[in-house]
Amino acid sequence: MLSPSPIRQPSAPPSPSLPPVYPQEEVAAEATNVVVSTPSRKRFGETPLALAAKALLRPLFKALYYLIQAIRTHKWLTLSILVLLLAGVSFTSRFITGSWIPFSSTSGTVVQPLQGNPQLSPDVHNWLVALRDADINELIAIEQSMPTTAKPNNTALYMLQYSQARANMTWTAVKVTNISVAPDGTQDTYVEVDMTTPATSTQAATNIIVLWHFTTIPQLSGRIVSIDLVSSRQSLV
Repeated sequence: MLSPSPIRQPSAPPSPSLPPVYPQEEVAAEATNVVVSTPSRKRFGETPLALAAKALLRPLFKALYYLIQAIRTHKWLTLSILVLLLAGVSFTSRFITGSWIPFSSTSGTVVQPLQGNPQLSPDVHNWLVALRDADINELIAIEQSMPTTAKPNNTALYMLQYSQARANMTWTAVKVTNISVAPDGTQDTYVEVDMTTPATSTQAATNIIVLWHFTTIPQLSGRIVSIDLVSSRQSLV
């Protein structure tokens, strides 16, 4: 007797293939990935001129950076150096120009009326400037061209009394008060110099008016013949 053959079960249909699953980060990256074209021209900072400028300025900025760092680290030493430097400049200015303030324009402005007067002798102008600055060499050089009998014998005393550097005077104004021609052809020039004496612990500052008389020869480029101190008095105001 034959046994019945086993019944074959129908096979299940194949399941459709599912799409691969990617992480959300990769999907977002692909979505935001935009292709940018490479620029055809270099940036300004990449040009040869800019690179050369950077090469020159980089050491300067680096030196400034280290200097600032050193100042921050050694504040008291830096302050001491600055004080000594300012003191040295002030003493040098006081010795040369008679003023404690460096680069003071007072000494240049007080003789401006002399420079702008075409009738004034160059020797007179140079003599006054030399007296103001206590330039004994210039005073002697000008006086050597004068007649022997007319040379002032008080040049050193004038310098000690009226110069800014030696007498501690401050020249505040220079005025040409009168210019006239004498019958012999010489020219008489009167110059007023206003000065101020410094204040002391026992005396206030005073204003001094000094009047000079110069005799010159216009035919000899204004050579000085004689120099006379007319008066020196304290101002009433």
